[in-house]
Amino acid sequence: MAVNLYDYANKLEQALRESDEYNAIKDAYAKVEADENSKKLFDAFRETQMNFQQKQMQGEE
Repeated sequence: MAVNLYDYANKLEQALRESDEYNAIKDAYAKVEADENSKKLFDAFRETQMNFQQKQMQGEE
């Protein structure tokens, strides 16, 4: 019997979407998006994080 990786991937995806941890993160993200000040802070954090990661990949300090 052949193993279908797509079936396993779909089962894993479904299990993750049903997990308490995933739903907690999803709810927290929705709350951040709903509040304008929180969204601005989060967006600024993400931009800083991406800039830092770019510098790391380029070997900068």
